[in-house]
Amino acid sequence: DALFGKRFEFTPREIQRAFAEAAERTEQPGIFILEAPMGIGKTEAALAAAELLAHKTGRSGLFFGLPTQATSNGIFPRILKWLDSVGEDSDGRLGLRLLHGKAALNQEFDDLIQNRTAQNVNTDGEAYGNVTVNAWFSGRKAAPLDDFVVGTIDQFLMTALKQKYL
Repeated sequence: DALFGKRFEFTPREIQRAFAEAAERTEQPGIFILEAPMGIGKTEAALAAAELLAHKTGRSGLFFGLPTQATSNGIFPRILKWLDSVGEDSDGRLGLRLLHGKAALNQEFDDLIQNRTAQNVNTDGEAYGNVTVNAWFSGRKAAPLDDFVVGTIDQFLMTALKQKYL
């Protein structure tokens, strides 16, 4: 409950609590599947579980894969808010990338890169907060390597293919 209160500013629903507890109890993490109706809080449950598993396994980073550019654009501000909260508790800056074919046209991501409206985002080393938008990861092949990535599934699958349209 404390994690949900700190990260998302609400008390978790029963399904969110159960999912986070399952992630915390697991001995050897693998794939977790949460199937629930829209609006139940699957996104927050997944982020809480990812944070718990990262802490348990000593790892960091997240690829939040979605089916379309529209869903990736829609979830991006929520991931940014969560990541800023996580960054408050970490020692270093956390890298974030929006990854899909039209990411450059996403105004919020572009604002982060251009540092026009980003009051709490760190762009290439400038002191603006807990999240970094690093120019090194702007290339097509390097972008999936950033610490935290919100993107489409096909962009993730492209990292494993030796040919573009195979």
